[in-house]
Amino acid sequence: MRQVDKMLREMSGAHTVQVVDRWGSTKKLARLVLVAEQFGFMYGDTHQTGGRAPKTVLTLHRDPSPEAQHRAADNAARYPQALNGGDLPGMQPGFKLTPVPEAHPHLELLKARVTYDLTGKNAEKRVLMGAIGLTAGFAFLLIRNVASDRTPVAPIVGWGFLMLIIACGFLWTRRRNKRSADVLRQAGLVPVQDGQGRTRYLPPGAQLPGSHDPFAQQAPGVQPQQCAPGPYGHPGAGQAPGPQQPPYPQQGPYGGPGQQPPWPQQGPYQPQPGQAPFPYGAPQPPAGNPHQYGKGS
Repeated sequence: MRQVDKMLREMSGAHTVQVVDRWGSTKKLARLVLVAEQFGFMYGDTHQTGGRAPKTVLTLHRDPSPEAQHRAADNAARYPQALNGGDLPGMQPGFKLTPVPEAHPHLELLKARVTYDLTGKNAEKRVLMGAIGLTAGFAFLLIRNVASDRTPVAPIVGWGFLMLIIACGFLWTRRRNKRSADVLRQAGLVPVQDGQGRTRYLPPGAQLPGSHDPFAQQAPGVQPQQCAPGPYGHPGAGQAPGPQQPPYPQQGPYGGPGQQPPWPQQGPYQPQPGQAPFPYGAPQPPAGNPHQYGKGS
């Protein structure tokens, strides 16, 4: 898929990558984030552009943590043909963006993050602005009809019909937003406000994007690791990918005999007291702490 190839090529030489999608499918965007995580990047934001042909923009940031860069270097070696339409980590061989079953819980969490960012206050504001614009247009038609002694019934009926559609869309958007927020809270993510007043959900300890170290999870006083661009986002020559110990237990291909789950049954993010159990049967692996998928070592 051209979109995936373009994303991976941009990731090889940039610290921030934006993927523009015409249709804005949250399922597809979540899968793109999953692939990006396997090559050393992390989810940043999702928003829609204005204009007559609005598009959805997915923003990804390089993850400076040693674990992420080690995972990127490992997957770059395991999947040397990823840039040329080859297999991708976390996806089924030969099917491009068809995820492996083990990735579904993590994908649901990524999808909830994307959906929440797309259906927040900015989305409600766009709906309200559209309603105001339509009302102004129909008011002009109504005045013109009255001035020309024509019946005003048609503009009134048309305005009422469109307002009903907009109201349904507004309520549906708000319901999706609330449902996504519930999933994120149950998974242990915490709400924070960005500089524009938007509420965002981040893993505990993560920070909003900065000019040098987006979503850095460094302790106070610790200098962030600087990673030079390399293939698929892992460090270039002369840059240590991090500790030699792999960030996750080395396992064979998922689905083999006696295979353990790709993440422990007790995830690092636990529900707060009084919260409902995890919605997918087991704690969700957090979007800020992705797991490595792919071929066994």
